[in-house]
Amino acid sequence: MIYYFMLLGAAALFSIQFLFQQRFEKAYGTDLKSALVFSVGTGFGMGLIAFVIALFMEGMHANVFSLIVSFVHGLASFLFMYCSLKALKYANLSVFAVFSMLGGMLLPFFYGIFLAPVKEEVTAGKLICCALITLAVICTITGDKKGNKKAYFYYFAVFVTNGMTSVCASVHQNYPLINVDSYSYTALASIWLMVLGLVFLPFVKGEIRKTPMNAIIHMTGFSICSGVGNIILMLALLVLDASVQFPYSTGAAVVFSAIITFITGVKMKKNEILAVVIAFFATVAMMF
Repeated sequence: MIYYFMLLGAAALFSIQFLFQQRFEKAYGTDLKSALVFSVGTGFGMGLIAFVIALFMEGMHANVFSLIVSFVHGLASFLFMYCSLKALKYANLSVFAVFSMLGGMLLPFFYGIFLAPVKEEVTAGKLICCALITLAVICTITGDKKGNKKAYFYYFAVFVTNGMTSVCASVHQNYPLINVDSYSYTALASIWLMVLGLVFLPFVKGEIRKTPMNAIIHMTGFSICSGVGNIILMLALLVLDASVQFPYSTGAAVVFSAIITFITGVKMKKNEILAVVIAFFATVAMMF
């Protein structure tokens, strides 16, 4: 049961992480250069946090397998950063969280059931949870009568890229004989994220704008929440199946994001509130 409470903590951190990301977008922008600066800054911050923890816990480790998987993870995170900044232009935090976390749920869920080296058990709770989360997304989509095609493109991109980061984490943890510890893996994925940003930054036209202090604060907040949250997920994957962990944390993150949306004074539509209620019951269903 303690691992479920750990996942609740991680879900809360991810919801706050999205808020910091949204605040950065308002402070610095949503263009490609902004996304690259955000990738470099947060990649450095998350990598530093995970690296320091790794040194104190088990030492920093790396091998060919972990470097390859963490690179794919870093690349998916890199694309997720850009698409997230764009998506947050069109949706409030709770709507964004529904799409983002759904990808983080369904892709690793199907990986665990169909592709994992040791196939995970299909239970009624897992199926009910996935069905309810999917219904929550349908509620969100059907309530958007404007139907902004560009928004849907970035929603889908966020769905896929966030899902791929979760799949990479699951793949790495499923091979205990050749993988490295969770802290080292998180540090490696974050370092790749920073490196990718630094590689592409010189090729983007225009000067790099001076980063205001509030944007730096938002990047720092994101780094702390994302870094610690990802480490918790990696540790939980050592005990819980991916088909259990990600649906559960998804529903919890949607609920926490809705609470943050309410606290910050953003008005939610009826269909968005319904989606959050459904996500809550999906989270409860996964515990049985």
